[in-house]
Amino acid sequence: MGDERTNEPPEGAGIDDWLMRNIAPLLLICASLSLQIVCEFIQASRPAIVHETKIERPNVAAPQLTLDEQGSALVAASVVGLGGLVATYFWLNWFFQNPAFRPRPALYFLDLIAVVAVMAGAQRVLDTAIISGFELDHGAQMAVKLLGGGMAELAALAAGILLARHRGGLAGLSGLWPFWSLTPGSSKRAIWCDIGLGVLIYPLSMWMVGMCLFVNQAAVKFLGHKIDDHPLVPELGTHQSPWVLAVFFVTATLGAAFFEELLFRGILYNVLKRYFGAGAGAALAALLFALAHRIESQVFGLFVLALVLTWLYDRTGRLVAGMTLHALNNLIALGLYFMTHR
Repeated sequence: MGDERTNEPPEGAGIDDWLMRNIAPLLLICASLSLQIVCEFIQASRPAIVHETKIERPNVAAPQLTLDEQGSALVAASVVGLGGLVATYFWLNWFFQNPAFRPRPALYFLDLIAVVAVMAGAQRVLDTAIISGFELDHGAQMAVKLLGGGMAELAALAAGILLARHRGGLAGLSGLWPFWSLTPGSSKRAIWCDIGLGVLIYPLSMWMVGMCLFVNQAAVKFLGHKIDDHPLVPELGTHQSPWVLAVFFVTATLGAAFFEELLFRGILYNVLKRYFGAGAGAALAALLFALAHRIESQVFGLFVLALVLTWLYDRTGRLVAGMTLHALNNLIALGLYFMTHR
């Protein structure tokens, strides 16, 4: 076999050997690109059938704090956060006396490209087939986009699993499944312990991310840019139907936590770690995670959150703690936004 770090053919091997070993990801990339081209042709030849119901969106602003109130809140958060930092440090040292060994799935850079291509292609196909083919009002369009994004992530995850299975057999999947049993010699913990860790580390994570968001938003204001948010989040401030809000909360919490952790930590981080090492791989994966959300005023906070999630993955050997923290973070953030903008 070729070098594990580059997945290049061994010296003396021809291009045909390399193609044989990488035929699966290459086929997925070609299929995804072909589907996107077909979708472009369909939309160009047949206008989208979309009847959007216009909804008057109330201009509801979040409560604004004075500079003194902001300063007091920052001091209070710092005191609480620093106290939590000290307590968490000692607690985690006890919890992680024997960090768990985590195997690396058999995925390479070309596999990563194939996974991204499958996700983009699936999203394009779903948009074309559903939104362009049915009469949908505004709320239904929003729900379909959310579900479509989840289905695209599911397709990408399935592609990653199939490629890891193709390259390394069942052993090639090791490290991807969030609930796998820790190997002998690792610290043995039940799943509920990882779930508890994700909950207990949330206050510290919230403090760290909150400080970063404060700096991030100050920098955005200094540059004269508008404080932005996720494109779909402002929809919570409108009078959407209960089922649309239910879809939104489920996909943004449980769905995002499960699929994003598998994709960004389970696949992306593992591939980047293979080529660049743990530190650089974690930083690159965290940066891509932050940029993928397309929220300028939250890039720094999302970057730090991704580093915390990656650290949890490496230290616990499983994705469960990170999934719990991710879901809790999104749930509380959306709940606070919902309460202050209704």
